[in-house]
Amino acid sequence: MQPPQNKEAEQSLLASLICDPSMYHIVAGLINADSFYTTKHQHLYTAIEQLIKDDVPVDLVSLSDKLNGKIDRSELLKIMDAQPTGANAEYYAQLVADKATRRETIDALRQAISDTQEGDAEIMDVIATAQKELDTNLPSKRKYSGIDVEIKDVMAELIELPDAEKPRYVPTGFIKPDKQAKLLPGTLTMIAADPGVGKTSYCLDAARYQAKHGYRPLVITLEMTRKQIIENIIAQELMICHRDMISGLLTNEQYDKLSTGLAQFTDLNIGVLDGRWSTGQIRHQVVTEQRTNGIDCLFVDSLGKVEHGSKNPDRLNIAYNDICADLVDIAVEFQIPVVVTHHLNKAETRRGKQSRPTIYSLNEAGDRWTHNVFLLYREYLITQDPQVKDKAELTVAKARDGETGVAELGFNGPSKTFYNIEKQVEPPGEPS
Repeated sequence: MQPPQNKEAEQSLLASLICDPSMYHIVAGLINADSFYTTKHQHLYTAIEQLIKDDVPVDLVSLSDKLNGKIDRSELLKIMDAQPTGANAEYYAQLVADKATRRETIDALRQAISDTQEGDAEIMDVIATAQKELDTNLPSKRKYSGIDVEIKDVMAELIELPDAEKPRYVPTGFIKPDKQAKLLPGTLTMIAADPGVGKTSYCLDAARYQAKHGYRPLVITLEMTRKQIIENIIAQELMICHRDMISGLLTNEQYDKLSTGLAQFTDLNIGVLDGRWSTGQIRHQVVTEQRTNGIDCLFVDSLGKVEHGSKNPDRLNIAYNDICADLVDIAVEFQIPVVVTHHLNKAETRRGKQSRPTIYSLNEAGDRWTHNVFLLYREYLITQDPQVKDKAELTVAKARDGETGVAELGFNGPSKTFYNIEKQVEPPGEPS
């Protein structure tokens, strides 16, 4: 059985473009040379495309010269006589694109069947790859590489940017960090700290802010359960003591807050998934989630818990860099910012016990692929000085398109909540 094709539509499309080359800019977003089933038609489309880009008239002489014998002159004349107008070029392009999509879909499914039967690859990776290929083959996802079709739209978007309802980046709600290093689509941001400082809490604070401002964050937790994450979100949102809440030791006032606080979560559109996954499996979850619920920002907690093949502790940094490279691929593919948490290296040769962390505290574990690196620090955990109990620092140690520097934040220990103190933001009341 022959693959799906429509040779008549291919011939008519090519004739339309020769008759009216201006139609190229309309059909270029629908098809490319590989969309044609017949090899000779691929050569002819490529020749037409090159002549148009070189601003050379598209006629029998120029085409014959560009084709250099790949198509007989008599066959070329036959195609040129097939369609006297370019008015129907877009219609023919849609027919050609449809058949190309069907062929590519068949190829993707055949490859998925082959990979499934062989059994060498992880089944989740096979499914994710098949989903990626099928999504790419959708007409709405097909890309034309030239910028001439879209450049006006991009310029218009940039001009209108100051008046847009939403910024191009996904905000976290933390004033200074958002100014210094923005979570742009296609970027990877690492939030690193010593254990217990509050990496997960910071991410959940950011996720709650995003959910309240029209974004949908997805939190993938690899070291906690989904229930534990939800408990943390409840404590943060209601400003009640997390430890007492999960122990059943809240005061009557706090219990009233808990029992009447359900309305605060009605529109809190946050996705939370837990598991023990590789980056391929994480990507599969992102594919599924984006189709069903949408994603504006992905949080992965944490880097050290992402499944990988390395069993050698001396090669962990290589594994972490590979994981971060995969996370960058996810960010770019789905055009979302990805945030990953990571524990700092506490080796004495890198950092003394009372020293603030630096990017060297990562010991090159994944930071080579990141666009931004945030380092969280709470002096109180080192000194036990009550004057700094409610203080925290976030150091932007790396900012690909921003500024490095230190942002001072407030921290409410009982509810595990970070907050702004830059604009005279009052700290939330501490649970009794």
